[in-house]
Amino acid sequence: MNVYSDPILYDAIHKKYNWDLNLLTSIKKKIRSPVLELASGTGRLTNFFLNNGFDYTGMDNNLVFLEEARRKYKHQVDFVSGDVRNFNIKKKFNFIFMSYNSFQHILTNDDAKSCLKCVNSHLTESGLFLISMSIPRASLLYRGKNKLVVATEIFEYQNYKCQLMEENNYDEEKQINHIKWYLKRNNKIERESYNFDFRLFFPHQIDIFFSECNLVIKKKSSDIYGTPISEKSLVQIYECGK
Repeated sequence: MNVYSDPILYDAIHKKYNWDLNLLTSIKKKIRSPVLELASGTGRLTNFFLNNGFDYTGMDNNLVFLEEARRKYKHQVDFVSGDVRNFNIKKKFNFIFMSYNSFQHILTNDDAKSCLKCVNSHLTESGLFLISMSIPRASLLYRGKNKLVVATEIFEYQNYKCQLMEENNYDEEKQINHIKWYLKRNNKIERESYNFDFRLFFPHQIDIFFSECNLVIKKKSSDIYGTPISEKSLVQIYECGK
């Protein structure tokens, strides 16, 4: 099982996932064309931008996902190949967006700042950059050795009721969560795992990164209602400009 080489499985997992759509809807009045989505994947959020009349470009370095996105949308939008850590599209955008937790697939501080510098260079002077990610919580990171927890809601895949189960091992020094996903199909957990690494960033680190990359935080919140970040918050959302 490889979630990121199987676009059908990826879309099945995210079919009922509405976090990003709710966030985008909450700030729709602030979005202006042209739009760039970084790590656009299979184009699961593209419809939001098309349905609202935005000039949209999606970028990803996963060629399998890009092929699926182009198949879905034909010639309606541009999907370009590029690495979020270092990209040059030779165009500026009024709105740049990364979906929830996409930024956390960037594992080093240098690569994170390189990404943000690229965002800066592609953002217009009055443009907006929107990004959201989880906040590290001890209860979610230190679960116990080999403990499996539910990672997703139940979804349909290959005519089966499925769910992803997760175990993790958190490297506190590097702030990297080593994750294993197992597919639970009709209440049976398959032995094959999908392993990946996931970086955790604390809010104060993101603040520093933005400052070092000449991005100004316009608004910082923990939900779509604009609630300030607190010690109990699970999510950090940033609206940034130049």
